[in-house]
Amino acid sequence: MSSPRTKPVLATITHPKSDRCPILEAGVITPEILQQWRRACQKYLKNNKDRTADDLVSYVADEMREPILQKWYLASQTRIDALKLDPYITELGSLVLDKGWEGKMRRRVLAAKMEEGQSFADWAYDTQNINAILSQAAPAFAVDDQQLKNILDAGLIPVLQQDLDTEPVLSADLNAWIAEVKGRDDRLRFETGRIQGVINTNRELLHPKFKPKATLADRLTTPKPTLASRLTFPPGNTVQKPPTLTDSEKVLLDLHDGCRRCRQFYIGHRTPNCDGNFPDAATYRTLTQADAVAQAAARGKTLRVKREPTAAVRTSKNILDADYEESDSDHDGYVLPPLTVPHLYANVTLSGPSISEFPVPVRSLLDIGCPSIVISDKLVKQLGLRRYPLPAEEDNLSSLSDSPLSCREYVKLKVTSADGNWTSRIVRAKVNVGLCIPLILGMPFLSGEHIVIDSACRTAVDKRTGFDLLNNPTYPPRQWAPEWIVPPPTPKKPKRKSVSPEPIPLSSNVLLPVSVMLQVKNRIDDLDLQKFLKDEDIRLKTKHADVFPLRLPDNTADLPENILHREKLPTCPEKSGIMEANA
Repeated sequence: MSSPRTKPVLATITHPKSDRCPILEAGVITPEILQQWRRACQKYLKNNKDRTADDLVSYVADEMREPILQKWYLASQTRIDALKLDPYITELGSLVLDKGWEGKMRRRVLAAKMEEGQSFADWAYDTQNINAILSQAAPAFAVDDQQLKNILDAGLIPVLQQDLDTEPVLSADLNAWIAEVKGRDDRLRFETGRIQGVINTNRELLHPKFKPKATLADRLTTPKPTLASRLTFPPGNTVQKPPTLTDSEKVLLDLHDGCRRCRQFYIGHRTPNCDGNFPDAATYRTLTQADAVAQAAARGKTLRVKREPTAAVRTSKNILDADYEESDSDHDGYVLPPLTVPHLYANVTLSGPSISEFPVPVRSLLDIGCPSIVISDKLVKQLGLRRYPLPAEEDNLSSLSDSPLSCREYVKLKVTSADGNWTSRIVRAKVNVGLCIPLILGMPFLSGEHIVIDSACRTAVDKRTGFDLLNNPTYPPRQWAPEWIVPPPTPKKPKRKSVSPEPIPLSSNVLLPVSVMLQVKNRIDDLDLQKFLKDEDIRLKTKHADVFPLRLPDNTADLPENILHREKLPTCPEKSGIMEANA
């Protein structure tokens, strides 16, 4: 296992006093360190009156602590002592610096980029220092002041570049240009810090529980809570938060100067400035328009509607019209309630004996002031509903005019929501001839189906199920499974060749079982018999070659027919004796 690579230790320069000889400690020497060694030697020559340029190298070269440099100096001490400082530094650089270091440092200058959060002065002076090293050690690789200015200008961060584009720096001198840009950078950094301070302050106001991290001194000086205080005031908050506000509750709170944290109307503050807590979930109930009216009366506030471009307010153009007369209140953001509010229509479907396919969609009117359910005679005929005679005392409907609404019959029907997810029980509706609305769902329907109407939020919710007849929930489209694609046939697995185990070598010291020895003997006998029969076959064919030709004729047409053979069978002595005895 190879040991982890360690980072090379860089050489350091020890120069406690300017009139003392500097010391070059052991380590890796980079171009920057070599430049520092040159400056330390020059400083030593300047402050020590006993040293001259001729004998300077003999003193400083003896203070190199790197072993390889000491060997180099001792090997040519007389020659090195006679050198001046510049030739000594040049020869030392050729010995310790990597080959091609000039090109690497030039590329560092050309590719210089300022990082986010970095000071422009530090970055610019570092780049200028690298170019100064090249100017002294390798002038051919250094860039002039104009090129260096262009490199610094191209490497600025976007915020500083935008500031320079808005108000360019006209100075052509490099040092003057750096000083001007440094002032711009300091101003931008100050503005950034000030804005961040404002953001942190607003964050503390918006989130009262947010506290900055305490310093070490605060943690050491703050006393720990005693056992009695922890038992008396438990740290945990046992009150559970209420459920999240619905969209209708948020709109209602915004319309009536409410707070979304304590969830009170006309309380005099908003959520960022609320010092209270969330209401208890055990006693919390959904906010309604009635709560806003009651709290406005309790606090002596005038119930008004705010002119805000919210979704709930802008859904009905007639509710908030900019042409309404302004209120006499001092607040310009309020208007009087509207003179006209649209009716509440629910899209439902009805079915009957005459309907064989899909139910009939009907736009019904929800009327909390109507004491009955009324259906038009035209719709009854379309559905084919059975009519029943209406009792005389039930013919009691009247309109705003003096003429009564005559009803002589009633029908039974079921009301279903447009999406089919809600269905009422069987209700009875009075039939009126000439009714301008297909269906009026009055008090019997609303009370029997537990429908609660909120005029401000324009909802008609079933208390039992929470279904809203006026705003049917939207469902995402059904995701169908992709079409079945017949997969390609599975290729047959290649048969693996059976690998017979290697035979175990026999030795004279191993005795095989009897059954194995018997099989070996039988096999040897079979092979011996086959060899014997094969040899006999060859011998007989060779002996009787005239009888066994190499190739038989294709037909017998050319064979002679006048050749006769006489076969004489040998006599058996035993059979001859038996025949003679019988005779």
